Amino acid sequence: DSLCNKYHLSASHLIHRFKTVTGVSVMHYLKQCRITKAKVMLAKKELTINEIVMQCGFSDHSNFSRTFKQECGITPSQFRQRYN
Repeated sequence: DSLCNKYHLSASHLIHRFKTVTGVSVMHYLKQCRITKAKVMLAKKELTINEIVMQCGFSDHSNFSRTFKQECGITPSQFRQRYN
């Protein structure tokens, strides 16, 4: 809604334009951004996985783990072990 208001577009028009320009849906793009942020946080090892879940905007740990594994092929814990 905030993007629609900022650019004075309807939600359906913004969604269509975003996908046309980027090749991915808005939701997929946001998911990729959240996973990228989570990877950086996991690599730093300063926060627990539960803290990362909340800071990256996921609703709960299981949703985060499932999404992370779909996108990266490994669990968040495996990522942390592999890259540390």
